[in-house]
Order: sequence, then C-alpha cells, then structure tokens
Amino acid sequence: MKKIGLVLLAILLGFGSLTKIAAQDSDTAKKEEPRRKDGPLIGYRVEFVLSEFDGERKINSRKYSMLLQDGLRNKLRIGGRVPLALSSTNNPQFQYVDMGMNIDCTIQEHEGRLQLESTIDSSGISRPMAQEDAVASKTVIRQFRTEVNTILESGKLTPMVTMDDPTGKGQFQLEVTATKLK
Repeated sequence: MKKIGLVLLAILLGFGSLTKIAAQDSDTAKKEEPRRKDGPLIGYRVEFVLSEFDGERKINSRKYSMLLQDGLRNKLRIGGRVPLALSSTNNPQFQYVDMGMNIDCTIQEHEGRLQLESTIDSSGISRPMAQEDAVASKTVIRQFRTEVNTILESGKLTPMVTMDDPTGKGQFQLEVTATKLK
C-alpha cells in the first residue's frame, strides 16, 4: 500500500523521483525479507561431528550444531588466541595465533533431498611426533580446511570427509546430520 500511495502521489504531483524512491523501497524490502519464492521458511537443525582416530580407536570427538534456514548462509565461529613462545629467555616474547573451528554453510531442499554447501576450517595444537629430533618436539599447529557440497537425507548421519593427520598417524572424520524442523 505504501508503494501505491507514493506512486499515486508522484503521478499527481508530477515528481518522477518519488516513483524511483518507491521502487527502491520495494526492492529493499524484498532483500530484507528472508522468504522462499515458493512458500514459507523452512528450517533445519544441522550437526557436524569432527572425530579424531588413532588407528581404529576414537580418541576425541567434537560436536557443532546450528539452526539453518533454507537457502540462507550461516556461520559458526569458536576458538581462542593461543600464545606461542618465540624465545625461552628470561624475558620471553609471545606471538598469538587464532585457533578453533569455523563453519560456513548453506542448506537447500531440492526434490526431497538436502544439498549442504559447507566450508569447514579447523586448527589446533598437535601432539609432538615421537622422534628424537629436536625439531619434532617443537609446537606443531595442525589445520584442515575443506569445501564440500554434499547431498543428505534428512535425519541420517552422513560421513562428509575422512583425512589422515599430516603430523602423525591419526585420522580425522567429519560427519553431518541435517534434520528438517517441524
């Protein structure tokens, strides 16, 4: 109604710029309204599980979950700034390094299946490798990053990525479950 009123006012008064303003207001409202073109909003609960294995034995597992709307980009950030000593003198100096988990993802329903587009970036301090070499006893920062498009079934745990730890003999596995909200 606001747009129609502004357009009528512009026609009556002969101001072409008011029709431009009305059109811009309408475009802005469309961009701000998070609605699907073909219906109401659809939500999903998405849970990522990052597990670390030593051979066949699971030694660590972390869960990250978020609520997503169909077609909208979401971000999760968790971590900290870790001090790393640059020297071991009486007056040590430190450099701070950001470490943690970053997840960016978008989910869309297409023909009854879910498409999850995700970028996962994880970093942390690795255990030193068991070697006699002095370099091996230094702090090692381990990081992995993956960008994956995955097709999921709602409510079903799906392995997304499996990778070997480049700083040791371990392995990482990233799994995801997406469940449609009612």
